[in-house]
Amino acid sequence: MDKSLWGHTVFAVITAIAAYVAWTAPSLDATETVEMISGAPASLTKVSWHEERWDVSLVRRAKSDAFDITVQRLNPPPKVPKVPKADTADGTEADADEQTETPDAVEPAGAEPADSEPANSEEPKEPLEAPKPAETFPTTDKMADILAKVAPLEAARSLGKVATEKLAAMGLDEPASRLILVFGDKEHVVQIGDATFGGGDIYALRADGEVFLLPAATLANMRHGATALQDKNVIGTKQDEVVRLNVTAGVETRELSQRHQKDEKTRFFSDPAEPDEKLELASKWAERLWRLRVMRFADGAPGGTPTLAVELFGENGKALDVLQIWTPDDSEAIAVSSRYEKPLLIAKTSADSLLKDLPALLSEGR
Repeated sequence: MDKSLWGHTVFAVITAIAAYVAWTAPSLDATETVEMISGAPASLTKVSWHEERWDVSLVRRAKSDAFDITVQRLNPPPKVPKVPKADTADGTEADADEQTETPDAVEPAGAEPADSEPANSEEPKEPLEAPKPAETFPTTDKMADILAKVAPLEAARSLGKVATEKLAAMGLDEPASRLILVFGDKEHVVQIGDATFGGGDIYALRADGEVFLLPAATLANMRHGATALQDKNVIGTKQDEVVRLNVTAGVETRELSQRHQKDEKTRFFSDPAEPDEKLELASKWAERLWRLRVMRFADGAPGGTPTLAVELFGENGKALDVLQIWTPDDSEAIAVSSRYEKPLLIAKTSADSLLKDLPALLSEGR
């Protein structure tokens, strides 16, 4: 047989075999994942995230689908500098605990005793400030995204069980971060290591020693204090649920009705006596009311009578929320909201924008 014909025949056979293998082999979906921790979102009761500067806990409320988030900012542990290794006589390096003084060593003239402080020693650094108190807030709508990503917890792929001496290269020998998932009475701890080189995955170690690659997006909303998950709105009730406001300043109270409350573009506030006449100032004032944000929790309870009190009501006169604000000091104002157990601090500018318009609000349209 001609050599060229023989070559073409062999090539055709190899191509046919390759095509058959490709046709019969199971296809791999690019989005295929590996389940690292099993569990349904409905049975997830707590998610905890710990890193060097933050402790974050997401806890499901009793008999509810809602979660609260508790965040505590931590002081990182001081970094202990490594003691440099000294060269030995044979040219190798000696560990710090093997470095000993020569018994017959003589200190040079004028040198300070070995146990004395150096003349130019630095002043001792002040101790780190105490960690800030933990703060608890409701969670934002992004909590649903967390549930979808961690229950079940899915990895890009498994690397199997890795030898102990290889964990350091993955940042898993002494991991600084960890994720804890609690499903009822079952707790799963996942140690979090470094990111892969040039990739979007993070090394993660399961309790049984198996290492996985987690997509970075899985943990994104929980890292660095989980600020995206904290709902710091002073008023918890959505504006589209409110039918009526009672605004009180001193001894005077003004009742305001909200019309078309379900339509963000057309809703407005009016006087109940003239429900179809829009009160421009009152409508804009209410928008500022819903933009109030918590700066932090106050150390103590406010004293005296609040400068402003607002009661929110829904359909059929259902009481929804109560907010009280006191006259601000130089930088902040204290407030009490039925949404939170503790008094709040809000920005002075936000409080002033509501308080300064009270006289006009109480008289508008009358």
